[in-house]
Amino acid sequence: MMRRMHDPVVSIAICGAFALGAPAVASSGVDESVVADMIADASARSSLLLEESTSGYDGGFVIRDQQGRHELEITGWTQLRFTYAYGHGEGGAPDTNESGFSLRRTRLTFQGSLYDGQFGFKITNSFSRNTGSSSLSDAYMTVRLADHIELRAGQFKLPFMREELTSAKRLMATDRSIVNDVFGQGRSQGIEISAQGESVRGAVAYSDGFDSANTDFDAAPAQWAVTGRVEWLAMGDWRSFRQFTSSRGSELSAMFGAAANFQESPDAPGMPSLYMFSWTVDGGLQGNGFSLFASASGRVSQETNATYHDYGWVAQASMYATDHIEPFVRFDMVIPDSDRPGDDPFNTLAIGANWYIHGQAIKLTVDGQYFFDDAADNDLVNPTTTQGLLAGAGSGSFAVRAQFQFVF
Repeated sequence: MMRRMHDPVVSIAICGAFALGAPAVASSGVDESVVADMIADASARSSLLLEESTSGYDGGFVIRDQQGRHELEITGWTQLRFTYAYGHGEGGAPDTNESGFSLRRTRLTFQGSLYDGQFGFKITNSFSRNTGSSSLSDAYMTVRLADHIELRAGQFKLPFMREELTSAKRLMATDRSIVNDVFGQGRSQGIEISAQGESVRGAVAYSDGFDSANTDFDAAPAQWAVTGRVEWLAMGDWRSFRQFTSSRGSELSAMFGAAANFQESPDAPGMPSLYMFSWTVDGGLQGNGFSLFASASGRVSQETNATYHDYGWVAQASMYATDHIEPFVRFDMVIPDSDRPGDDPFNTLAIGANWYIHGQAIKLTVDGQYFFDDAADNDLVNPTTTQGLLAGAGSGSFAVRAQFQFVF
């Protein structure tokens, strides 16, 4: 519920500032009645400003003008994670063990709208789990061109894989799949136009290409890129698919999506342009305490000496055991082109559960990941602390992760 901003501290502070300066003014020969009038005027003005705005908590800390034409929302969240990772040594190499805590994500977001939603904006700052330094994640503005048609410009996630498009605070497991790590779009700088109807929505973007966040125009990984995604809502509500979970009592919803990206790498002296085409299809069915999701992705990448066709797929399912406890299982596979030196598939099984203490706002997630294969035999999969996959870890390695999430 919103409440009016009648904070007397502000008025007291303003009046106090004038009061502190009043003796000096009086000693300079200024009539004390003038000082009193100044203090009264400042108090009246501050009260008027406060009465013309509202504030409160509505999924985030919100400030609105009294007419509701302009809005600023401030939100933040952090994820404290404990990871135990075991790496099975291959070929007689010793096994490895690592464990400890990390702040997986810590972010602060300012977003809002102006002039009855005609214009919007979002700025998100992320803090490094290694150094604590901040970096820009999202930074864009939106313009409403017509009902349900919007133009976006700045830095944002391209409309491609649904796993990546789903906020990290609304995932099923502690993190996205390894398939998403390999084929996901990340953030980019560009422009996008989107439209949404009752059962179909889509978006098309022109950008600097996948994973080009925080780069200048001459240093982007692609000279240009075009990305498009379309989704069909077969039943239910669009809002159901902002997350992968579906609490008990939720209506049955089904959505199917498909996306493609085509980009050209920048020319280099003495080197030709290189092209990459990526595609993905996905589907989700959820409602009344259960959730199903599956996706398949592929990429045709033209590299210096060859052209490769790589694939990956993900399947996950969950079912609430109680009103707040949700067990889940996920399996994903990364399949390199057979012409790559490291062409062995990489398979991962994740099993865990979520405890929704206060929905997604306060949540505890515990999962375990088992790696069936040696990452060294797959050219696309790299060791990463995010997944608990240690360098040199062979087949039979695993990781256990426990993550507490707090959103405000």
